[in-house]
Amino acid sequence: MKISKKMFVVAALVLLVLIVVLLALLFANLNKPKLSKFSAVYLENGDVYFGKLSWFPHLSLSGTWFIQKNTDQTGASQLNINPFSGIFWGPDSKIYLNRDHVVFTVRLRTDSQVAKFLENPPENNPTNPTPPTDQNP
Repeated sequence: MKISKKMFVVAALVLLVLIVVLLALLFANLNKPKLSKFSAVYLENGDVYFGKLSWFPHLSLSGTWFIQKNTDQTGASQLNINPFSGIFWGPDSKIYLNRDHVVFTVRLRTDSQVAKFLENPPENNPTNPTPPTDQNP
């Protein structure tokens, strides 16, 4: 009789621990930020590219945009996001990356300004890029 009572207590404790762990996982996922389909790729040379990241069969970024730093007439720095396909030599918007030169990749949250911009970009007008924010160093 004592063995079955001990088994019952152990089973109840295990069940209680499982319920607590499942509830913790559920609440952790509810508070997790939602991720967009876009990623940022930071390279060794300091370049940052944005787009849809693919790891197989090669590391590539499609629908690629990049950050370009400009200085206005007052000397203030401004960061613009430009489509890679809008460069004067007319490349495709898909680029293949050398994994050895990638410092890190990160998925963008759906509430980030860059993700919102990439979700609804302007009419791919490279002569008039739209910056998500102004940056003054």
